[in-house]
Amino acid sequence: MSKFGGHKGRDNRVILAWAILGLQVLGVLWLLLVGRDQLAAMSGTGGERASDPVTVVEVTAPPAATATSVSTAPATEASPTADAADQTAIEAVVAPERVLVETSAVAPEWLATIVEGTRDGSNAGVPDLPPHLLLTFITPDATSDATTDQGIIDLNRPQMRIIPVATLMTMLEANSDEAGRQALQELLLLLERKPEAEQSSIPVPPILGEVVQNFVSRAGYKAFGGGEGVGYFTNISGPDVVPVTNESGLNYVYQGVTNDGEHYVFMSWPVAADFLPEKAADVPEATASALQADRGTYFAALRAGVDGAADADLSPSPAALTDLINSLSIDGQVAEAKPEIVPGTAFDAIGFTWHWTGSATADGTEAANENPQKYSLVLWPDGTYSIKADCNVGGGTFTYDSNGAIQVEPGPLSRALCPEGSRESEFLHSLHAARTISFNESGDMVLGLEDGGAMMLANAGSVEMAGTAPSEDQPAATDIGLAGVAFQWPGYTNAAGETVAVDNPEDYILTLLPDGTFNIVADCNVGGGTYTFSDDGTLQFGPIRLTMAACPDGSRGGEFVSFLEGVSGATIGDDGAVTLNAADGSRATFVNLGPVTIDEEAMADQAAAGRDPRNIVWQWAGSTSANGNPTTVDHPESYYLVL
Repeated sequence: MSKFGGHKGRDNRVILAWAILGLQVLGVLWLLLVGRDQLAAMSGTGGERASDPVTVVEVTAPPAATATSVSTAPATEASPTADAADQTAIEAVVAPERVLVETSAVAPEWLATIVEGTRDGSNAGVPDLPPHLLLTFITPDATSDATTDQGIIDLNRPQMRIIPVATLMTMLEANSDEAGRQALQELLLLLERKPEAEQSSIPVPPILGEVVQNFVSRAGYKAFGGGEGVGYFTNISGPDVVPVTNESGLNYVYQGVTNDGEHYVFMSWPVAADFLPEKAADVPEATASALQADRGTYFAALRAGVDGAADADLSPSPAALTDLINSLSIDGQVAEAKPEIVPGTAFDAIGFTWHWTGSATADGTEAANENPQKYSLVLWPDGTYSIKADCNVGGGTFTYDSNGAIQVEPGPLSRALCPEGSRESEFLHSLHAARTISFNESGDMVLGLEDGGAMMLANAGSVEMAGTAPSEDQPAATDIGLAGVAFQWPGYTNAAGETVAVDNPEDYILTLLPDGTFNIVADCNVGGGTYTFSDDGTLQFGPIRLTMAACPDGSRGGEFVSFLEGVSGATIGDDGAVTLNAADGSRATFVNLGPVTIDEEAMADQAAAGRDPRNIVWQWAGSTSANGNPTTVDHPESYYLVL
């Protein structure tokens, strides 16, 4: 064997040894890598993340874009079956940096987190949620934080969720949640048409699943920067209910939609009330039993408590919650500003008809009046006013000063039974609670109420001012027996000489009083005004203020009033009958029903004793005949008297 051949064999053996050593080193490295991955899996750190990190924005009040800090939180591992649709849904969520909320009045801090959502019932017994932006509020007492499961809606914690509408509807349809889908559609329709919030049926939030709203109180439309919604106090529960306490049960809920219709805004905030027990242990046994026996009555009483509570009795206050909603801004948009209020006095409102268009509570909750023409107010130069409150009319006196103060005193009012749904009582209560007067930029009159609320009235045009001056005594009418007598209208003769008879003359009465005022009954309506009479027989009636109730078919109330408005003179026959002549040639001879007795001394005695019967609405409850037989009236509200 040559030397060359020997060297060659030795080189081959060296190469083989190095190859074996290299393989051994690679094996050791592979074992180290596997061990590292297993160790990382056991410790929960390291390794490749299956999804992008969730962005968390923390803002402390007062919020400002330059002071906003951005941090990241670990994302949950994405499902290996996640498809393009899931990614599209996440991309549709409003990014945290597009949202701003001022929370200094309610909570000093808030967190904005993108929640990937829950699907396919991954949270047992809890409704699914699509991807959305969650705002979690940290209250001053530190009772709320962002450490709970973000995919579960806990109504005991303040929160706001901004959810893409299309994604939400897709999820509801995929889950065959017909009730949720219908609730979302009803909300969209409600916000489009905006009927009176208090009288509307507000749907259950579509993201809460099979629950019920046991009552709705103090509902009102509220705007945010980029949209509008409806807020209200409520109790939300499943089939089983427990007494409401300050620990749990009373919530303020807000449901809104952005102006472009792309996002649904849900807010829930736990509320404490002075009239509620602090905790479950404080609930009386009788109350708990009453709830189980009749939940409807229990929640009706709870709603009444919320309706009547002052803002200071609720925490957070309704005003603070409204401010929070108004401060929500998406993409830099701000809530629409309320019309500018211009100071004024009642003098600026005199001589116009004002229709009640709506009201606002102290916290800014607004409620529109769908029938403004049924509720009107007229302020007269003589310090009196006339009102129409649905099916009733009345009047009284008012005072005002140059600083914008006003006081509307209660006065006589008819008491007809108005249809169901009438807001007569609310109108009257607000009117008598008015303390200030101003006007907005649209020219509407704004009456500030004693409790901090307001009522808005639109200008419906000027009124005839003639005849509104105080009446004067009419001695000429008294001397010939025209004043102080009640007359019945049996019919009239028109300008063509045709006689028109009245079937029920007892329902058409005219009374002229010595002080220059007159009263009439025109079928189902009553009214009056002022008149003048001179020695030459000239008689003129001023503008007639009349109730506007709808009388039965066949009524001649309108003809009676029109005839009186055209009267130009009067003559008295030997039998005491009075003939009134109109300028158009028509005439009517009234039946004399006898004198009206006015006992001034008795009136003075009643006033001195504090029992002045004037300016009070009296209902006829019954009568007693001369032989002592009593008669009870079944419907006293249909028979009334005002002195």
